[in-house]
Amino acid sequence: MLEFMSKSIIAQRRKRGLTQEELAEKLDVSPAAISKWERGISTPELNMVCKLADCFEISVDELLGRANCLLPEEEKYSKNSMKQYDLELRKSVITKYENRVGNMNLLDELADVDDKLIQLVLRKLNNTTLLYALAGASGTVCKRFFDNLSGRMVCFIDKHLEEETFSLEKIEGAQKAVLQIYSLIKE
Repeated sequence: MLEFMSKSIIAQRRKRGLTQEELAEKLDVSPAAISKWERGISTPELNMVCKLADCFEISVDELLGRANCLLPEEEKYSKNSMKQYDLELRKSVITKYENRVGNMNLLDELADVDDKLIQLVLRKLNNTTLLYALAGASGTVCKRFFDNLSGRMVCFIDKHLEEETFSLEKIEGAQKAVLQIYSLIKE
């Protein structure tokens, strides 16, 4: 995925006739950050992936190379097969979390928020804050967020939730940050 995203950023930037400096200015980052992303040295945070996709007027899935993942060759570009694949991926991960009891339930009020608000919150979050916030969230809250991410992003988050250890202090801080973003958006 990293290699594809690097190539995708280069291709999309060139397609639009932008220099690294011009793209950096549009995204409010340094040209060095663009260079690192394009060389595969680092990856942009989740909120920056969304900004990149918006800037290039493509979906996050396209930017991440989702059309090329884990499907037989003849099904790679079929919209129906991609939709089915995405649903199956999301369902398998959500099933793991559906009966989960969070150890820090500050985000429970977001369980009934509409998709548009969840998506706006997601656009403002970085990967680390999202991971920490979901690490202590209930299965219902995780599902609300997962429902608004691509299957591939859901799997990425799930992998990190399984592999990492999160302190209650950091979980609480992240959940408070999410609530603060939510409060600003709903005003």
